[in-house]
This record gives sequence, C-alpha cells and structure tokens, in this order.
Amino acid sequence: MAPYSLATLASCVLIACSTPSPAREQAAVIVQPSAQSRAALQSAVSKALHRNTVALADDALTTDSILLIEPIRPRDAMGLLLQGRETRAPEQFRLVKSGRYCILIHERTDERQELAQT
Repeated sequence: MAPYSLATLASCVLIACSTPSPAREQAAVIVQPSAQSRAALQSAVSKALHRNTVALADDALTTDSILLIEPIRPRDAMGLLLQGRETRAPEQFRLVKSGRYCILIHERTDERQELAQT
C-alpha cells in the first residue's frame, strides 16, 4: 500500500470517529414529563432563541418529536396584534435520542442541547 493511501485512510478514520452518526439518532418524545424535564426544555428553548423565557405547553414534546415556537408578534398600545408586521417563520425544534441522551436540535441553527433529567 502506498504511503499516501495509508495517510488518506487514517484521516478518514479520524473523521469518522469524530463525527456523530445521524443513524444512531432516533426521533423521541418525553414519556414521563416532570417539573424538572419541563424546566430543562424551557431553558434549552429560551437559550436557543436568546429570550429570557418562552411559554411552552405542559405536554410539549410528549406526543410528537417536533416543537414549533411561534415568533413574538408585535402589538399596539391597546395590546392588539399589528396586522402585516410578522414576516418570521416559526422556530422548529426536534427531540432525538442519541444513545441514552435526549438531545434538542434547533433546526434553523443545528444547535444541539442535551436535556438533562428528561
């Protein structure tokens, strides 16, 4: 075997070892939601969206692995929605199980956060 072939093979092995395999990730749902798992989810979503807090339903990610977060819509002084001002699409998150870990993936940025105690 030529020396450059061995070096090429070695670099491919290194790349393969450092890249997580998407085949090992499986769509997941939260099967036993608790106050801790809801807090972890809320914290992860808030962090990904750079918000102090975000409102989530108590059953978020319990029946589906996809979570959609609607953008904050501007309101007038009376609290009524301003028409025609929203141009942003909802933010989408996906919950996967990778080994024994639950990982929340922000689809737009591909940011991944482990959800501890979930």
